[in-house]
Amino acid sequence: MATANFYPMKYNMPLVCGGGDCYDENGNFDQFLADDEYWLANMLMKNFASDLVYHNISIKSGYYCGFQFYVSEKHEDLFDLDKASEYCIDNEDAHYYYDKCRSKVLRSADSEKRKIRRWLESLKKEGFHILVVKAVFSNGEVWYDEK
Repeated sequence: MATANFYPMKYNMPLVCGGGDCYDENGNFDQFLADDEYWLANMLMKNFASDLVYHNISIKSGYYCGFQFYVSEKHEDLFDLDKASEYCIDNEDAHYYYDKCRSKVLRSADSEKRKIRRWLESLKKEGFHILVVKAVFSNGEVWYDEK
């Protein structure tokens, strides 16, 4: 039984990952390269995520190797910030958690998602990889291709 290396991204976010190419010229894994790349990813993530209101960005380790930037909602266990969801935030929760009406919360959350998406795509300049799911098999295996 196989499994995917990375978690699937929600909200149509790009799958940005690193740490998978930390090998020296002999094909041996280089822990120093991996640590440096992880440190850079953590620093960039903390600087960007400090201003976010509706979402969290974390770094999750891959199942086999590498790591990915993962986006989630801050209160995803309580409600969704997606109009199409049956568990979408209602007006009462919007006022309680964000001190805004539901429509303003949903518009602000959508704007924040666009901001996060642009930031994730800009990480390619920092040397991280943007992957696209090429194939998903019934045994759980996933093939990725670089964008």
